[in-house]
Amino acid sequence: MARPDALSWQFLEKLSDLLSVVQIANGWRTDLGKAISLEDDYANVNDKPGSWLFLGTLDMPIDAATSSRTIRTRLPNLTIEFAIPAKLGGAWKLAHNGLADLLEALPESSIGFPVGAGKLALNGTSILRRPEGFPVIVAQVTARVNLTERKPTAQ
Repeated sequence: MARPDALSWQFLEKLSDLLSVVQIANGWRTDLGKAISLEDDYANVNDKPGSWLFLGTLDMPIDAATSSRTIRTRLPNLTIEFAIPAKLGGAWKLAHNGLADLLEALPESSIGFPVGAGKLALNGTSILRRPEGFPVIVAQVTARVNLTERKPTAQ
């Protein structure tokens, strides 16, 4: 029997599900929840504003103080970002509205997260003009979460 996906991946999938409600039809300011990607980033943006929301982790340090031979705690730094074509009229307004939607939609507790995932701690937001030369504005929310997994026993 195959082992389940890594807790970090399960967490990103659940976060994707939770953010999928962010749509104008549901009363939000933007349609960021219509197309969420766990693998593409702003390098692949097209000309549609808010056409995708990227969820990803930058680094996942191990917390040595709470890890042991049988338990591993990782502290992933998450980036939740979306890109808007810089040439689009109202791009900056859309960036601010999108960040407001994300901050409201992100859960304040760990209820509904996979077992072992703690509460999401928001670190901040930023808006980047033309990152790495791409013709987009990228708006980001950064956060951190504790992921505690039991190490598998030898088979």
